Amino acid sequence: MIELKGPSSVEIKNFIKEKCIVEFCLFNDNKLSGKILWHDENAFHLQEENGRIVTILKKAVMYYSKVR
Repeated sequence: MIELKGPSSVEIKNFIKEKCIVEFCLFNDNKLSGKILWHDENAFHLQEENGRIVTILKKAVMYYSKVR
């Protein structure tokens, strides 16, 4: 299995600090976007633009990137 690399931990901390919108593409073909509230070695905690808060396991993420 090919492991795709996303932004570094420092970049993720900047996404959180700057309240950037980030899009996550998951292995199940779903896409989620919103502001990262926090992250650790296993998961991202994301607030979607509609206000819903979700936790995404990192092993479910194919790739992610800053939208704006």
